[in-house]
Amino acid sequence: VVKLEEQVANLLEKLRTSEADKKDLLLKLSELEFRKNEIVEKMQADLHQKEDEINEFQKEIGKLNHQVQSLEEQVNKLDVTLVEREQLITQFKDKQKHLEDQKAEVEGLLVSAESKLSEAQKQ
Repeated sequence: VVKLEEQVANLLEKLRTSEADKKDLLLKLSELEFRKNEIVEKMQADLHQKEDEINEFQKEIGKLNHQVQSLEEQVNKLDVTLVEREQLITQFKDKQKHLEDQKAEVEGLLVSAESKLSEAQKQ
């Protein structure tokens, strides 16, 4: 009977120790759950912030792409204008040469006519 009482006492002591250990473990588990929840909330907030930043960057990229497209269109227009300018310069030079040729021809005819007139007046 004494042995059984000792065993019961030992078992009761072990039960109390186990209960205390269980309480400690439950407390640690609760603390870990709380910390986990804090970390998850922080990560979700960080994720939301990063998503907002990504959206802002995408908007900025869209604006920059639009600006690039607009600048490319302006460059194309300038290229066309330069080609047209070169064509006009070439046409101007051709007309100028043609007029100079006509002027030289007219001057030649004038000299010839003056010469003939001078000869006619002498006779």
